[in-house]
Amino acid sequence: MCYLINVKKTMIFRVINGTISLYWVILYFFSAAF
Repeated sequence: MCYLINVKKTMIFRVINGTISLYWVILYFFSAAF
C-alpha cells in the first residue's frame, strides 16, 4: 500500500515537473518571437 502511494507521488511530481518545463519552453519561444 505504501509503495503504491509512493509511486503515485512520484508520478504527480513528474507531471508537475513536466508542466513547468513545458511552460518555460513556451515562454522562451514567445520571448524569442517578440
